[in-house]
Amino acid sequence: MGNLRRAGAARGNVFFSNVDTAPVTRTTWRARPCGDLDGLVDGLRIARDVIGNASQAGVKGELVPGPEVRTDDQLKEWARTQSWGHHACGTARIGTADDRLAVLDGDFRVRGVEGLRAVDASVFPDIPGLFIASAVYLVSEKASEALLAEFPAP
Repeated sequence: MGNLRRAGAARGNVFFSNVDTAPVTRTTWRARPCGDLDGLVDGLRIARDVIGNASQAGVKGELVPGPEVRTDDQLKEWARTQSWGHHACGTARIGTADDRLAVLDGDFRVRGVEGLRAVDASVFPDIPGLFIASAVYLVSEKASEALLAEFPAP
């Protein structure tokens, strides 16, 4: 079970130092209060309630964060240090040239970096719904069309 907030308040950045090193991703929700962490704790409590009432469905119990993590402060600490978000998005927003927040052009090229494109959930300014994979599939199709138009098969 997971918890999804439609538009979180936290923001982050992706930093590149050069082409030979991996990018560094920095998110802010783990470092400063913004409401997202409270929403995650609420979601964990709801998930615990569901799991606690699902023994007839064969659910044996909670695995993580575990029964020893009980208070809101403990849940927040667990979320800050142990959880991860597989729906992170918006780090490389796609948009028009006059949008100062848009990192990518309409063909997924990173502005100011020759030969680099981003084709994943990072192109969205906000999470585009509950099941983000379908939106990513559509973005991938659009990017494929852009690449094939620029580099046609021989």
